Amino acid sequence: MNNNRLATAAGAAVSLLLSRLDKVRPTGPGRWLARCPAHEDRSPSLSIRETDEGAALLHCFAGCQPAAVLAAVGLEFADLCPDRPSGESGRSKR
Repeated sequence: MNNNRLATAAGAAVSLLLSRLDKVRPTGPGRWLARCPAHEDRSPSLSIRETDEGAALLHCFAGCQPAAVLAAVGLEFADLCPDRPSGESGRSKR
């Protein structure tokens, strides 16, 4: 399946990540599975989720660290978060 078609339902951060992964398939609204690029992966073990704020979260069920996954596709943590207007810290106020 074409990763670009899958990414059209996602925001820019998730679309960028999905476009660099193999065997991407949707698992629900704002959720995907893909092959993990940080290890030899025969079946998809990387879970990707888009937050309400548009950030991309990822988890490798084989245990790869997120930094290793991002490095394998040439991205950094900052690439997973959409730009925030000045003054927003990302932390909720209590």
